[in-house]
Amino acid sequence: MPPTRPLPTPQLSPDRVKALHVDIETYIDHRVAEEAKACPGVPAVRIKHDLMGRAGGCVCRAYFLNPENAS
Repeated sequence: MPPTRPLPTPQLSPDRVKALHVDIETYIDHRVAEEAKACPGVPAVRIKHDLMGRAGGCVCRAYFLNPENAS
């Protein structure tokens, strides 16, 4: 087998990571608001708690739990 080249490592600066985190938090807040419209009487904080619980408390996992975002 011929030797393989190492895969390039993406450059993720702390600012880029923070920006991604903000984008994902914004998405989750939007998703919670949409769910709250469909579930009148259920507090948004409860919906977010359930969503984050299914994701083990990880915002990135919560983002990828949505089949539209999974790749």
